[in-house]
Amino acid sequence: MQINVYLNFDGNCKEAMQFYHKVLGGEMEVMIPVAGSEAEPHMPDNMKNSTLHASLAVGGIKIMASDSPAEYYRRASGTSVCINLEDTKEAKRLFDALSDGGEVLMPFEPTFFAKAFASFHDRFGVLWMIHSM
Repeated sequence: MQINVYLNFDGNCKEAMQFYHKVLGGEMEVMIPVAGSEAEPHMPDNMKNSTLHASLAVGGIKIMASDSPAEYYRRASGTSVCINLEDTKEAKRLFDALSDGGEVLMPFEPTFFAKAFASFHDRFGVLWMIHSM
């Protein structure tokens, strides 16, 4: 069994996934635009410049994503993407990069349960947790 992350965006999926690829590394497996795809005739006109599907393989999982039609898009609530690392310096680097332009809920600092931990919304609205064990 494999469990992956699937993120939905409000028209900025391509930008977000390219950002995650830059920060996290890994392999951008696919970035399929709506325009030119078999889905294009079935999509509303305001979705023609959107991303139908993207997949970034990193850290043994896939972060997959797409843009949602505006009438169906809801910012995620109650879920987080959690990154667990041994290396505290790398955890801090990821926190600094991913939280830039976002909203920090809990700053990167030592806790009773981790060498360091942080929680934040990135600039695309995705809630992340960074955990250095």
